[in-house]
Amino acid sequence: MRRLPLEALGSLALSVILAVTIWVAAVNDSDPSLEQSLAAPVPITYAGLGEGLQTLGSIPREARLSLRAPTSVWEELTVDDLQLTVDLTGLGEGEHRLPILATTSRRPVRFVEIRPAEVTLTLEAASSKPVPVVVDPIGELALGYRTSAIEPTPPQVTVDGPTSLVDRVVSALAAVDQSGRREDFVATAQLIAVDAAGLEVPGVRLSPADASVAARVSQLGGYRLVAVIPIIEGEPDPGYQITEVGVTPTLVTVFSATPDAVESLPGYVETEPVDLRGLTGPVEKRVGISVPQDVILVGDETVLVRVGIAPIEITSTLTPELTIEGLRPGLFAASSPSLVSLILKGPLPTLETIQPEDLRVAVDVSGLGPGTHQLTPIVVLLPENVIVQSIVPDTVEIVISTSPIRTATPSP
Repeated sequence: MRRLPLEALGSLALSVILAVTIWVAAVNDSDPSLEQSLAAPVPITYAGLGEGLQTLGSIPREARLSLRAPTSVWEELTVDDLQLTVDLTGLGEGEHRLPILATTSRRPVRFVEIRPAEVTLTLEAASSKPVPVVVDPIGELALGYRTSAIEPTPPQVTVDGPTSLVDRVVSALAAVDQSGRREDFVATAQLIAVDAAGLEVPGVRLSPADASVAARVSQLGGYRLVAVIPIIEGEPDPGYQITEVGVTPTLVTVFSATPDAVESLPGYVETEPVDLRGLTGPVEKRVGISVPQDVILVGDETVLVRVGIAPIEITSTLTPELTIEGLRPGLFAASSPSLVSLILKGPLPTLETIQPEDLRVAVDVSGLGPGTHQLTPIVVLLPENVIVQSIVPDTVEIVISTSPIRTATPSP
């Protein structure tokens, strides 16, 4: 076989290198590489943890990456394309400093930087034990009530985690809000692992993580919860009506050293009278409550009475004259009919004094020429708080002419 001289081989190698260089340059020009940080952090997976071991304390769960890749790859790259792993295989108890390993199925991608590049963690033997569930009532019951029994379900749960932390846990705390309650109740509470001082022990797990708490609430002797009835006297000004009556609070607690005194109440107490004579608007007033001599109110001795007062609304029919607007100069117009009926709704004091001349109903003939037109009347002047329920007729005939017509309206 004939061999190529060394000079020929050198020339061939140089040609190949030049071709590759030119190809790389061409690719980089059409799809340049970018080096930048990934916008979102990437989760870290901890693999190979030995049986019976757990990590102690908090450890990094995600890291930031800087990558170099072609523009076309960056356009499609997502966090799901990248994997960060810390290998715990074969490690025993104690403190360990380990690198974060990065891999990807995307090509070509180069990892420039991982932040942090490594993690420090402590492995410890795991253990578990049962602990009782302790209920912590928060807030105060309604006045005159007490909690007679509180029972959590389940009564105990299992705590597991690193042995040093599990050993500190003495109970699972269930905080239950009982503020203002007057009746038996059942609530679900998330459990918190606590030590002997009542402080939370982080880094352990409770199973189950919550408990159902049933509480029995009973009323103390001599106390009673009764309704409040507001007493109203007099009538608003003529033409006005009562729209609502309310009281805050609607229930109050009464007490007597003689239990029979509160038991003999009819189940309600009455307020001092609120006088409405001559009023034309809503009123809010704090008033006292009438109770028997040997009965006292527990808490605030007054309540807020609210009375809504508004004008009586009626309907009324008026027949104002129809006005023609927008008529071009030199034209004449007539409407048929020349009057319309308006059915109005509004406050009695207003509708009793309103006259047809107080209203203005018009049809707009802007841009229209001679001929017969069917147009819709529009109310352009209406007293405040009055609404139009209907216009009769809702369409009128307008005749426009270049010469005066009977009942014509000349343009100004």
